[in-house]
Amino acid sequence: MGKEYENPLDYVTSYQEYFKNILFDSGFGADNILVKMYSDNDTIVRGGKFGGLDEIVEQTWYKQLQDSEADKTVVFLFDQSKVPMVEAKRKIIFAQKLNFYNSDPFEKVLAVEIDYSSLVRNLVKMNYDMPVFICSNGQILLSNKDYNSVGKEFHKFDLKKRVGYRQDMTLYGMDFQIYILKNDMAVASKMMSSFPVLIISLILVNIILPFLLVWGFNRSFTVRIIELSDVFQKID
Repeated sequence: MGKEYENPLDYVTSYQEYFKNILFDSGFGADNILVKMYSDNDTIVRGGKFGGLDEIVEQTWYKQLQDSEADKTVVFLFDQSKVPMVEAKRKIIFAQKLNFYNSDPFEKVLAVEIDYSSLVRNLVKMNYDMPVFICSNGQILLSNKDYNSVGKEFHKFDLKKRVGYRQDMTLYGMDFQIYILKNDMAVASKMMSSFPVLIISLILVNIILPFLLVWGFNRSFTVRIIELSDVFQKID
């Protein structure tokens, strides 16, 4: 990306030669990860894995990377930049400045788009009993509950009164808050799962048990009357 090419053919030849013997595509495709690199090198032919820097200067993630003191950042965003041609959706972008070599004058940036849906599915598959929320700036970014609609803006986190555990962390210049709600919801869930047993127990206590007691009392009373009648008949 830091080389100036004589013509488009020179670039295409170098491109094909570079990617011929590496497993670049196979390393990311299985996880629905899209990788693209951008540069202000005008001798690079745009397309495939490479684009021009002018394509991203207005993007939220690029501005955040430029404003950050670090060389890399991660951004959760609700992308509406291509609406109405493409439906707005949530995205996760990992961006990094490619400034390992300072010998060339070009600015180079790597952008890795991580599939939001895949990340949510992996979180839900963990089968954690209690509700978990990963937030930033008061917004729910990820959760193992129903807050993960790809086509909707991020929800506000308004469950702080029910938080049982909180952990703060900083990753690639972005501050995250991890909340785990109190286990009262877990108790309620267990009660709901044992609801049939509870109903059966109530039926036994409130219907069958009184019936047995009344039946036993009636039988005892009837037996006594029969015995008393036998006594009167003997007397006669």
